Amino acid sequence: MNATKPANRAFVVAMLLLALLPAGLALYRYNAGALWRIVHRQCQPGYLRSGNPAPCRVLDPVQGYALLQDRKGGVHELLIPTRRITGIESRVLQKPETPNYFWLAWQARGVLSSVAARPVPDAAVAIAVNSQYGRSQNQLHLHLSCLRPDIRQQLALARSRWSTRWSRYGLLGHNYYLRTLTEAELAEQSLFVRVAKELPDRGQARGRYGIALAQLQDGRFVLLVLPRNLLGRGANLGSPAELQDDSCATAGTGSFPMSWYSRALRPRDRSAADDGERAAAPPAWSAEPLPTVTAGPTLRLAIGSGRSASPC
Repeated sequence: MNATKPANRAFVVAMLLLALLPAGLALYRYNAGALWRIVHRQCQPGYLRSGNPAPCRVLDPVQGYALLQDRKGGVHELLIPTRRITGIESRVLQKPETPNYFWLAWQARGVLSSVAARPVPDAAVAIAVNSQYGRSQNQLHLHLSCLRPDIRQQLALARSRWSTRWSRYGLLGHNYYLRTLTEAELAEQSLFVRVAKELPDRGQARGRYGIALAQLQDGRFVLLVLPRNLLGRGANLGSPAELQDDSCATAGTGSFPMSWYSRALRPRDRSAADDGERAAAPPAWSAEPLPTVTAGPTLRLAIGSGRSASPC
C-alpha cells in the first residue's frame, strides 16, 4: 500500500500541471501581444486624437509604422508595423504591396543620434529581426540599434572578402550567411523577399532564420542571415540582434584604427582586436560560396514621404 503513495502523488502533480497549462498558455499569448497592444491601443489613438503618439516616439500613418523605444532602454528603438503582422514567418512580408520595412528602418536611423545625444555614423548602425523562435513578441518588430564594437571591427577588416554572392561567415560562434547590397538594391526589394528567393531552403522555412543589416565603411550594405540551429556547436535560436549594442559604444566614431580597439574593447575582446591579421581572417569555411540561386524579378516598392509624428 505504501508503494502506491508516490504514484498517487505523481498523478496529482500531473493533473495539477495539466489544469494550469491553459492558464500558462493564455498568459504567454497575452505577454506576446504587448507590442501590438501598445501600438494599436495607445500610439494610434493618441496620434489620431492629438497628433501625439506617446508612448511611441513616431507614428507614420502613410508608411504604416511606429517607432518605440525598447523596454530595456538604451539606444535601441523598435520599428513596428501598424498592421497586424505576427513575425518574419508571415506570408504578408512576401507580398509586393507590403512596405519595405528594412528600408524604412534605415531611413529612420537618425533617431539613434537623437537618443544617444551624439552622432551615430552609418557604419555603426545595425537593424535586426529575430526568428520566430528567438523572439518574445508576436508582432513584427525590427531592432534598430548600434553594432557591437567587436562586430563592427570584424566587418570592417573582412569587407574586401565579400561580394553580392552569398558566403558563410562566423560571428559570435554562430554561422551566418552573408552578402553585400547597394543602397539601390536595399530600397528596391524587401529583404524578406530577397532572402526567401535567394537562399536555399529559406523560402520554405521563413520563420527559422533571423535577418540583420549593417553598412560597411566603403558604403556597401552587408546582409546577414542567421538560421536557427539547435544541435552541436553554434547552436542558436536565430537571433541576430546579438550583434547589437544598445549602449552604442561606437557612436561618434567614424573610423576605427586598431589602436582604438585596444583602448575601447573590454579585456576579453582584446585578443581578437590586438592581432589585426588574425581578426581579419574569417573562419576557413566562410570563403565557401553558396550555390547560386536565380532570383525572381525585382520588386519595386513605392516609398512615400508621409508626415511623421513628433517625438514623444
